[in-house]
Amino acid sequence: MYWLTSSNAIPPSAAHSWSAVGAGASSVEQELSQCFSSKLHHRLDFNPGTYSLLHHNCNKFSSEAMRYLDLPLFSSAEDKGRHPAISFSATREESWWRRHLYKATSALFGHERSVLSKKCQVPFFNNGTNCRRVSGGGRKGDCPMDMFGNSMRCYDPSQRASAGEEGVAPEVSYQGSANGVCGISIGERCYSYRAAAPCQPGAKCLGAVSVCQPSADAD
Repeated sequence: MYWLTSSNAIPPSAAHSWSAVGAGASSVEQELSQCFSSKLHHRLDFNPGTYSLLHHNCNKFSSEAMRYLDLPLFSSAEDKGRHPAISFSATREESWWRRHLYKATSALFGHERSVLSKKCQVPFFNNGTNCRRVSGGGRKGDCPMDMFGNSMRCYDPSQRASAGEEGVAPEVSYQGSANGVCGISIGERCYSYRAAAPCQPGAKCLGAVSVCQPSADAD
């Protein structure tokens, strides 16, 4: 139904050469399978193994497909990607209901977030910015979990904080571009592997038990 309300010529699927960083897409299939979107450079990665009931679900897929196609057709630019039919079950980025009921839904269904797909594990952390905090979405923003199940927060890459609660990225609007980097908070367990999540800006994975700690020479 959404497709029939659109006048664009973007096909659902097409032969394509894969791009990790959202350099451009020629079909809906190609766009949604990229690690980052072509428009806002925020995480997409709708690939096998990335489903999360509350944070990376089928309604999130529909929202991102609509945003890419500039749908709903008669919505304002700020509301492209939002639709009342999925407003209750979409993520906190799209849904007023989800933002205000997140404690109840988390208590019922847990806090588990999406994990990165195998093809996006390295490109995701190599990108200069890889997350955003849409207003009301919390300190984690749209950060996934890493391959070890570590949760991350969305931090301002220019900040060098001394505590995990400090230095989070500024909030953006629903159509705002990615402006932060996902990282494990200071004081939390970390792993020194290539595809593992980094510590927040200003910290390194140090110590015998591998914990993120403030470091003067952190990247």
